[in-house]
Amino acid sequence: MTENERLALARRIFRWFAAGETNAFLGALHPDVSARPSGGPRLHGRGEVGTWLSDTHVDGEIEARPLDYEVQGNCILVRGYLRRRAGRILSE
Repeated sequence: MTENERLALARRIFRWFAAGETNAFLGALHPDVSARPSGGPRLHGRGEVGTWLSDTHVDGEIEARPLDYEVQGNCILVRGYLRRRAGRILSE
Protein backbone atom coordinates (compact mmCIF):
# COMPACT_ATOMS: atom_id res chain seq x y z
CA MET A 1 0.00 0.00 0.00
CA THR A 2 1.42 3.40 -0.93
CA GLU A 3 1.73 6.31 1.49
CA ASN A 4 -1.19 8.09 -0.21
CA GLU A 5 -3.36 4.96 0.02
CA ARG A 6 -2.56 4.61 3.74
CA LEU A 7 -3.43 8.26 4.35
CA ALA A 8 -6.70 7.88 2.40
CA LEU A 9 -7.59 4.81 4.49
CA ALA A 10 -6.87 6.65 7.75
CA ARG A 11 -9.19 9.46 6.65
CA ARG A 12 -11.93 6.95 5.68
CA ILE A 13 -11.62 5.27 9.08
CA PHE A 14 -12.38 8.56 10.83
CA ARG A 15 -15.27 9.29 8.46
CA TRP A 16 -16.75 5.86 9.29
CA PHE A 17 -16.33 6.62 12.99
CA ALA A 18 -18.10 9.98 12.61
CA ALA A 19 -20.93 8.36 10.63
CA GLY A 20 -21.42 5.67 13.30
CA GLU A 21 -20.39 2.89 10.93
CA THR A 22 -18.80 0.87 13.72
CA ASN A 23 -18.36 -2.38 11.79
CA ALA A 24 -16.59 -0.63 8.91
CA PHE A 25 -14.51 1.40 11.38
CA LEU A 26 -13.36 -1.60 13.43
CA GLY A 27 -12.93 -3.84 10.37
CA ALA A 28 -10.53 -1.38 8.77
CA LEU A 29 -8.26 -1.23 11.80
CA HIS A 30 -5.15 -3.38 11.82
CA PRO A 31 -5.71 -6.43 14.05
CA ASP A 32 -2.84 -5.22 16.29
CA VAL A 33 -3.89 -1.55 16.30
CA SER A 34 -2.55 0.56 19.15
CA ALA A 35 -4.59 3.57 20.25
CA ARG A 36 -4.61 6.00 23.14
CA PRO A 37 -7.83 8.00 23.07
CA SER A 38 -7.51 11.37 24.81
CA GLY A 39 -4.60 10.32 26.97
CA GLY A 40 -6.56 7.37 28.35
CA PRO A 41 -5.23 3.85 28.60
CA ARG A 42 -3.40 2.44 25.62
CA LEU A 43 -5.68 0.08 23.72
CA HIS A 44 -4.25 -2.90 21.87
CA GLY A 45 -6.14 -4.67 19.11
CA ARG A 46 -9.57 -4.32 17.54
CA GLY A 47 -11.25 -6.00 20.49
CA GLU A 48 -10.03 -3.46 23.05
CA VAL A 49 -10.91 -0.55 20.75
CA GLY A 50 -14.39 -2.02 20.19
CA THR A 51 -14.93 -2.57 23.93
CA TRP A 52 -13.76 0.97 24.73
CA LEU A 53 -16.06 2.36 22.06
CA SER A 54 -19.07 0.39 23.35
CA ASP A 55 -18.38 1.35 26.97
CA THR A 56 -17.91 5.02 26.08
CA HIS A 57 -21.11 5.23 24.05
CA VAL A 58 -23.25 3.68 26.81
CA ASP A 59 -23.98 6.95 28.58
CA GLY A 60 -22.95 9.62 26.14
CA GLU A 61 -21.99 10.79 22.72
CA ILE A 62 -18.44 10.76 21.42
CA GLU A 63 -16.90 12.83 18.63
CA ALA A 64 -13.41 12.32 17.20
CA ARG A 65 -11.97 15.17 15.18
CA PRO A 66 -8.66 14.41 13.49
CA LEU A 67 -6.56 17.51 12.87
CA ASP A 68 -3.33 16.09 11.49
CA TYR A 69 -2.22 12.88 9.81
CA GLU A 70 1.49 12.04 9.79
CA VAL A 71 3.20 9.13 8.07
CA GLN A 72 5.89 7.48 10.20
CA GLY A 73 7.26 4.42 8.45
CA ASN A 74 4.41 1.94 8.09
CA CYS A 75 2.26 3.83 10.61
CA ILE A 76 -0.09 6.78 10.37
CA LEU A 77 -0.13 9.01 13.46
CA VAL A 78 -3.39 10.89 13.84
CA ARG A 79 -3.54 13.88 16.14
CA GLY A 80 -6.72 15.63 17.06
CA TYR A 81 -9.23 15.64 19.85
CA LEU A 82 -11.92 13.48 21.29
CA ARG A 83 -15.05 14.99 22.82
CA ARG A 84 -17.44 13.12 25.02
CA ARG A 85 -20.84 14.45 26.01
CA ALA A 86 -22.78 12.78 28.78
CA GLY A 87 -25.89 14.75 29.60
CA ARG A 88 -24.75 18.27 30.42
CA ILE A 89 -21.10 17.25 30.92
CA LEU A 90 -18.55 17.80 28.13
CA SER A 91 -15.02 16.43 28.33
CA GLU A 92 -12.36 16.95 25.73
